[in-house]
Amino acid sequence: TQLGKYYKDYYTRCNFFKKHEPVTVPFHIIHHELDISSNTDIPTCQLILDQFKFTKETSLNVVSGGWNEGHPKFNFGHHGFRGIEKEVANLATNLMN
Repeated sequence: TQLGKYYKDYYTRCNFFKKHEPVTVPFHIIHHELDISSNTDIPTCQLILDQFKFTKETSLNVVSGGWNEGHPKFNFGHHGFRGIEKEVANLATNLMN
């Protein structure tokens, strides 16, 4: 899920959540603790979980490890979980099961 475009005024920008309707699917966020993107920082992720009504389980999962290579806000940095791809894939799989 791309949260970045929702970090400001997400009620009007978010096209898969509606402010007054509950979200009826599980929703899990995986975030790298060293991701420097201001659009997907931990407070923004938590705000999304706090501001919408979810009827299924939700979680904010913060991971660490890996390395930055290239631009840190893109897929070869912590934003893309560089170096810990398998661990993040396993976490995502476990969260979905």
